[in-house]
Amino acid sequence: MTEVSFNNVWAVGSLNDPGTGQGSTLIEYWNGSRWKIVTSPNPGSYNILWAVATDTTGRAVAVGVYTVNFGPGRTLTEIHDA
Repeated sequence: MTEVSFNNVWAVGSLNDPGTGQGSTLIEYWNGSRWKIVTSPNPGSYNILWAVATDTTGRAVAVGVYTVNFGPGRTLTEIHDA
């Protein structure tokens, strides 16, 4: 989780489907009054975001990994604006 200000907080991770073993990225944004799930791409069959950093404008850069059919991990980078 990273915080630019009290009303500009980002958190990342993943949601896993226990039935299929597939994972989807999860990005949430706090606007000072509530959390909002932010739509994010999932290029593989398993996708996870591990860390997020922000700049003073509120832009968030999240990094993680994705795999295709549970093969080798590939770098996943996503950029979002507040």
